[in-house]
Order: sequence, then C-alpha cells, then structure tokens
Amino acid sequence: MPGLLMHRKKMTDKLTVAILGCEHCHIRGNSRLLASLSEAAVVGVWGRDEAYAKSVAAQFDAALWQTPDDIPPIDLALVTSDTRDHAMVLRALDGLASAVHMDKPLGLNSQDARRIATLAEPYADRFAVGFFLRLNPLFIELQARIAAGEIGTLKHLSMTFGHTGRLDGWLDDWPAFDDISRMGYGAFGDLVSHTIDAATLLAGRLTPVTCMLERRAGLSTDVGGAAIATSNSGVLVRFFASAEMQGPRLEVRADGTKGSLWLRGRTLGRYNHEGDPEILASGGWSQASDGPAALIAKLQGKPHAVYATAADGVYVNEVLDSFMAMAG
Repeated sequence: MPGLLMHRKKMTDKLTVAILGCEHCHIRGNSRLLASLSEAAVVGVWGRDEAYAKSVAAQFDAALWQTPDDIPPIDLALVTSDTRDHAMVLRALDGLASAVHMDKPLGLNSQDARRIATLAEPYADRFAVGFFLRLNPLFIELQARIAAGEIGTLKHLSMTFGHTGRLDGWLDDWPAFDDISRMGYGAFGDLVSHTIDAATLLAGRLTPVTCMLERRAGLSTDVGGAAIATSNSGVLVRFFASAEMQGPRLEVRADGTKGSLWLRGRTLGRYNHEGDPEILASGGWSQASDGPAALIAKLQGKPHAVYATAADGVYVNEVLDSFMAMAG
C-alpha cells in the first residue's frame, strides 16, 4: 500500500516525480509547473508518444522509461496519458507511489471509472483528478458568496466553458482528442467535465435532462454541445462547451431569489438593482497545473485548495455517460 513520503525522506529532500503519459495536452502546463519548482525533481518519463516523451525527459534530464513497469519508487506520479491507459498505469504504480494526480476524465466511461477508483483506494486523499475549475480562487469566492446567501436561494446556473482549439488548430497537435477510444469522449465531454464538477459544488448532485452535440465534417468526434440538468436542490443548470469558442474561456451566471452573480474569464461580479454589472474581484485564470500544485502542497504540509477525488471522478463520468446516451 502506498505510504506518504514512503522513502522516509528528509524534509529538505526534493519530491521525486514521474510523468506518466505524454498524450494529454495538459502535460504542457504540468511541465511548466515542475520546471518552476525547486522542491520537486522529475526522475523519469514514460509515454506512448516516444518522441514527445523523449523531449520531456531531456527537458528535465530525467530517465526515459520504455514501459510503466520500469518505474522505481517515487513520491508523486502525474498521469497525462490516454484515458484508456489510466487503469494500466495505476496497476504498474502499485506499491511504488505515495500520491497520484490523474488528468480528467477519470475513465473512458463510468464503468471504467469505477474500476480505476478501486485501484486508487490505497492512495486515499493523496489521489487527485484534474478538474481544475474548482481550484480557481474566483470560483471559490463565487461558491462562498452563494453559500452565504448573497443572492438568496439559487435557482439557475448557466455554465459555459471552451477554447479555440478547433479554430486555430492547436488541437491538431494532440491526436488523442480525435479518438474516443483513447479519451472516452469528444470535445463536449472533455470540456463540460469541468463544469459538471463545478456546478455540483454550487448546486448539488445533477440529474441530466437533455444533451445535443455539435459535429463537423471530417472529424470523428464532436466539437462541442449543449446540455441541461436539474440538481437535487431544484436548480436548473444549463451547460455549453465548445472547442470552437472565442471570447472568455469561462462564463458562469448564478441567479437566485435576491440577485445574480457572474464569473467571466478573470473577473467576478454581480448585477445591481438596475441590472448593470459590478466588478467584485479580479484574478487569474485556472491552469491545468493547479491540481498538481495543490497535491504537491498537500504532500509538503502546506495549505492547498480542495482538489477532486476519485469519487468525484466517478460521479462526473456517470453524468457524462447520461448526457452521451441522450445525445445519441
């Protein structure tokens, strides 16, 4: 069973980190984070994309592992592989890692996610799933204001999340996202997973109502879509996610019985009695590396945001599966 800092390292020693999988685009942000941390050392890299894995290993002067079975004991594994490889990587890590951060979604579908969650049980609260929207300080403040009753009883949420990956072509560099057999879902499922997690924190557990996907000729997966759900607290939640979306990457509108709050890009605000927007706070945008950063802070005994667990990952997969079934 993995044990926290299992090597009985001195507090001054660096955390040893393994990068497992180089197929998810979030490896870029994770690599930037690790390069900036003097207290962590990447000791090895594995990936099916051998050329990319080799370049990442060279960046950190780390070992290039031919298979996950080559992994030595480590403190932290950052998993940015195809989703289809998540279970295989966790089996290879058995007894070798103290903590694991696994990029989202947890599984190819809810059945796969439940198997992976079982494999993750020995890590307890040292296992994190990469839903990074929940870690944004502006979102955390939005959540606190709603919970404090600032807008009365929450009645409606509108959650929009996306990027321009299909418009400007950067997704072309990440072929895994064109193949649901590798990642489990198309653009809508990949992106809306963040807002499913976030909406649940704001409104409670969701019951999907309907879903529609948007497709483009020449692509085997969707480019986005829209969906509706209700929460167990009676909130109507609307989702829109797209890989062809210009403008702010994130927009959340929360309407209650006494007013409305909004989070748009890097700004949190509310609508006043005249219906005009007022800025409450400004900040930074969520980064894919926020999850690994939070888990590293936990391993170091530092304050950290509350990252998503394996149970959260299974739940998001279940909601996604319901939406996909409705979309047909």
